[in-house]
Amino acid sequence: MNNAQRPGIIHVLLVEDNDGDVLLIRQALKTPSIRLELHVASTGESALEFVRGNNPRPHVIILDLNLPEKTGGEVLQELKSDGELRKIPVVVLTSSGALSDVQSAYGWQAAGYIRKPEDVDEYFAAVAALERYWTQTVLLPAA
Repeated sequence: MNNAQRPGIIHVLLVEDNDGDVLLIRQALKTPSIRLELHVASTGESALEFVRGNNPRPHVIILDLNLPEKTGGEVLQELKSDGELRKIPVVVLTSSGALSDVQSAYGWQAAGYIRKPEDVDEYFAAVAALERYWTQTVLLPAA
């Protein structure tokens, strides 16, 4: 695969306000063979500022729905309403299993919806599967 298809460093924007979840996700994403740079935004507003600012364009966004200021649903809607930003795959990783949240996220073109497991081992397994899929299985859009 050439570099246009598989970037050298994969930039992931994690939009999560829970420090414990950020720590778990950081630990789960530490795969030595993957050059992954994790950027963290703790609010919906700061996530939108990051993607619109002079920062590396994320290849993938992992988005919690339950955020202060602007909800994850509002962030997803804004991203998918923007001609350039809509190309960034957004995976929802949240504690909500409500059917209405799932349907809304997919209606706004989420690339996936994962309910956060309560068991730590299952949490690590879910994040590891997410990492493998987005870093080794699919081709990503240019950042």
